[in-house]
Amino acid sequence: NTDYALGHLCLAYVYESTNDYDMAINEYTSTISLDSSIPWAYAGRGVVYYNYYNDKYSNAIEDFSEALILKSNWDYALFYRGLSYFSLGDDLSAIKDLQQVLSLSNDEYFITTAYGYLGDSYFAQKDYSLAIKYYTLAINNQKDEGVITYLYHDRAVAYDQIGDIENTIADFS
Repeated sequence: NTDYALGHLCLAYVYESTNDYDMAINEYTSTISLDSSIPWAYAGRGVVYYNYYNDKYSNAIEDFSEALILKSNWDYALFYRGLSYFSLGDDLSAIKDLQQVLSLSNDEYFITTAYGYLGDSYFAQKDYSLAIKYYTLAINNQKDEGVITYLYHDRAVAYDQIGDIENTIADFS
């Protein structure tokens, strides 16, 4: 069954790469039906749910959680589960997962993106000092100028929340 399962996993990747997300979900599900011990099948399906089906964040979380049972402390699954929690407004769970990503991962994209989402999550929790800390880390590590502009904006709003007008103006400039 594992060979057939891996064949379906490859098909899922092909469908995903050609933007046929329904078929990708079907192939990931077939993979899991044939061999439920492949963490990439759960993670792959979870990423499709997260990226392309905005009403399926709970499904994504279930899949990433299952992947983490099979492969504990996996930065990939923790990262996307954290983003899924954030998308559902569960900031505390997002913070927990994204903090773990920072302690486990060497992936620059995961780390930099986690900093930004941690800033957003702490902002939502009204912990503006930690929001500022993580926005600053994201700004210092981000390479994409467009994203940096948004991070400066978000940090400026956090500075404004604590009454730091000088830094608010500097970030908006």
